[in-house]
Amino acid sequence: MQIQLDILIHTDMDPSGRARLRALSLLILIFFALAAAGCARQVPSRDLRLTMARTLAGQELEPVRFDSQPFELFGYAALTDACQGQNIHVYIEGDGLAWLTPSTVSEDPTPLTPTGLKLAAKDPHACRVYLARPCQYISGKGCGKAVWTRRRFSNEVIQSYHQVLDQMAGEVHPSSFTVVGYSGGGAVAAILAARRPDVSTLVTVAGNLDTDFWTRSRGISPLKEALNPADFAETLEKKRQYHFIGGRDRIVGQDVFLSFARKVGAKNNFHYKIIDGFDHSCCWEEAWPALLKEIGEQ
Repeated sequence: MQIQLDILIHTDMDPSGRARLRALSLLILIFFALAAAGCARQVPSRDLRLTMARTLAGQELEPVRFDSQPFELFGYAALTDACQGQNIHVYIEGDGLAWLTPSTVSEDPTPLTPTGLKLAAKDPHACRVYLARPCQYISGKGCGKAVWTRRRFSNEVIQSYHQVLDQMAGEVHPSSFTVVGYSGGGAVAAILAARRPDVSTLVTVAGNLDTDFWTRSRGISPLKEALNPADFAETLEKKRQYHFIGGRDRIVGQDVFLSFARKVGAKNNFHYKIIDGFDHSCCWEEAWPALLKEIGEQ
């Protein structure tokens, strides 16, 4: 059993912060080492994952809970009065720890390494929000294993994100939203962008953009209670969009993205980049500030 754990130690973090994160990293490594040796079947607790997320978020992003329907969403936000009339960057997390093994559903989908949060923390844009997926970090209303498996992109899930953006629109009055989705969060972001006129730009990173193709090609059970972002490809033609795909991604992969791309007719607003050497998780965090500059969102 091979385990790869990607943990960031911020070079600009104060010494006590670096020490805390190293301690957390060591605890997580011990958990995985025990599990790999057959001595334990545990994963880091939600509290430990939440503590690590708080450290990764840094000082500018403050924790927040959005009381949306039907799911409450946890996140981090950097929103001030200065954000009124400005574009807000909204980051949507991936599927997290939805499965422990290919046949065992996790009891808690909170991510072990929240790539979406890492991207949000690397974004220098002053007005930004990170949103976890339903039931990540909090045991909110309506939580159950179906929410992070077959219903992960359902109408009900999308509705909760709609309400969160509506709350921000009513309180902050932004000019527009740039929605950034990582992995399965890319599917959520694409559907939101297709349905909301106030989303000016869609950005996906290793995004799962054709879930029907993905399940068929990987031999996975169909997501019968979920929406497929590829069904919104025609609507998205008018939306400014950028997609980044890892050349070595074996979890979602180029084939899934290209299946989505074939469904997009007019490509005047459609931009994508396949990056050699990147896989599903590496090396988006390090490259993110430069990629934001490429699309003019820094």
